[in-house]
Amino acid sequence: MPSGTIAHQLVLAWLAGLVDGDGCIRIARRAPPKSSQRANPIFSLEVTVGQNCEATLDIVRALLGEELALECGKSTTVGRVAEGKAPTKTLTLRSDKAVKLLRAIRPYLRRKDLEAELGIEFGERVQAVHARRRASGRGLKIPLPPEEIAYREACHQRLSALKPRGPQSAYEGARQCQRAS
Repeated sequence: MPSGTIAHQLVLAWLAGLVDGDGCIRIARRAPPKSSQRANPIFSLEVTVGQNCEATLDIVRALLGEELALECGKSTTVGRVAEGKAPTKTLTLRSDKAVKLLRAIRPYLRRKDLEAELGIEFGERVQAVHARRRASGRGLKIPLPPEEIAYREACHQRLSALKPRGPQSAYEGARQCQRAS
């Protein structure tokens, strides 16, 4: 469907609803490989949607391809499956694909709009830093400056703080501040 049509907007709204309800927006942090003493910690933006119904994930995969030209791999089964229960499967988009999805669905998000905003900011900065490193001729294997690692860690912490936990989460505090402005 051409972008801007009502049908396209409905698809984006439906995808936003899935991410709001059954999705996760996060900045994953992984330790550097043990084989490299000078390697950077790895931070990556991820958007994951989980479902017990694989047919729903097939629809999501098809819509991402048709509406946003985003290729995503097969779904992954998460955790152990209790007897008599359906397995939970997930689709995950990372890095620039996650940014593209979040940009498209951001106007339709209700609960995870602040997470998406931070994810987009983080993802765009990482893309820009990587582009500069590639253009410099030194490549991505050289260590990042300590300030960049500190920025990525701060984003990781900020996004984690937006996750609802307990009766009065940081997310609710942020939402109240947003409503007051």
